[in-house]
Amino acid sequence: MPSILKKTTLRFIFSMIILFSSSILCANKPPTLALHIKGQVFHLRIANTPELRAQGLSHIRALKPKEGMLFIFDKEGIQDFWMKDCLIDLDILFLDSKGTIVKTYTMEKQAPRQKNESFFHYVLRLKRYSSIKPAQYAIELSKGQIKRLKIQLGHNIALLDALKKLS
Repeated sequence: MPSILKKTTLRFIFSMIILFSSSILCANKPPTLALHIKGQVFHLRIANTPELRAQGLSHIRALKPKEGMLFIFDKEGIQDFWMKDCLIDLDILFLDSKGTIVKTYTMEKQAPRQKNESFFHYVLRLKRYSSIKPAQYAIELSKGQIKRLKIQLGHNIALLDALKKLS
């Protein structure tokens, strides 16, 4: 195996081990934030550490219509999500550093990891959802909220004001 391919493969495997083990370490309940989106108040769990972001909403069996999760990244960049161990469909909004929506998706739950399936093969088959444009935040809501609230690209969410009140 060429050296560069071997290094890339090892880096990927190491990343997957960290993500897998982080789900075990995330026993503490994350803080929450009340955020206004299109005139509705949503109560969002905050994922602002690598461990909380890796855990996300994995293993959650249901979300109330006004619940979700806010992912906060250290800096703006292309963000990629997947539905690893997610049991429910979700809507996702990617926001830039100013709170402007740059991309949205409805993400569908994926078939769970099979008993005979390696972790490596499981994560390789998961569909990826990319912000495409630089984003510093992502918000996951229950499926259907994007359509129900008529959320569109370019819409701004007063996220920065809400985050200032939190700190």
